[in-house]
Amino acid sequence: MSDIRTRGRGWAYAGTIVGGGLSIAANLMHSFVPPADAPEGWTPKVGAVVFSVFWPILLFIAVEILARVIWPEGRWYKVARFGGILPVAIVAGYVSYRHLSALLASWGEETATVYVGPLAIDGLMIMATAALLVIGNNTRTTADTTTTTPAPVPAAPVTPAPATVANTGSGHSPRPPATTQRHDTSAGGPVVIVDPVLDAEPVTVPAHLLTTARFTMNQFAGSIGRPISADELAAYMNVTPVMARLILAELGENVPAITSAHLNGTPAGAR
Repeated sequence: MSDIRTRGRGWAYAGTIVGGGLSIAANLMHSFVPPADAPEGWTPKVGAVVFSVFWPILLFIAVEILARVIWPEGRWYKVARFGGILPVAIVAGYVSYRHLSALLASWGEETATVYVGPLAIDGLMIMATAALLVIGNNTRTTADTTTTTPAPVPAAPVTPAPATVANTGSGHSPRPPATTQRHDTSAGGPVVIVDPVLDAEPVTVPAHLLTTARFTMNQFAGSIGRPISADELAAYMNVTPVMARLILAELGENVPAITSAHLNGTPAGAR
């Protein structure tokens, strides 16, 4: 199916070619019509025969310039367009009309045909050219709209704000970088470590880790039947034990104190 904006383009070209061809042929044949006082054996001059085809060609070119050229806005451009090109088209059209009319009269056509007939030939060429102009404007307008309309820019993905672990100590002041303190409880028992993470300044926990942790905790509790520990959560989520404890604290879970088992898997007393 052809585009509705260019429908009839073939007929417009056909009208231009047929109208222009008939006009050229008629003007050429008119040059062979002898004048009323022509002597015996009269033949047209070569220059008159050649020049006779120029009038429809001049008319066609003038109409094309008036119709197809995109003239800028401005007074002098309008003067050049309508004051320069338009008279050329009018003169060429008038001479071509007179030639066609005289040709029809020499054939003995009736008066109405002599006066109206030439309008059909040159008028077909002019109307077909105007139709091509309309089709060209429709196509150009569509192309300009497609070029100048910006493509929609997809919205940037919204990243959830990371959660913040608040400092639970009521009288805590900003403290220096946390250090790990050890307290031996017995000769054979584990070493209890004062957790520097939960007692430090607020630490940011990424929100996507909280979402993953909730899912992991629910799956673990449903399959094992007990809450997940910090070490187990760290192993499942591939994070450090410290981060796992921060996540559990943020989610409101009870976090046991760090023991020597959390330090690289080596008891503190064995060092």
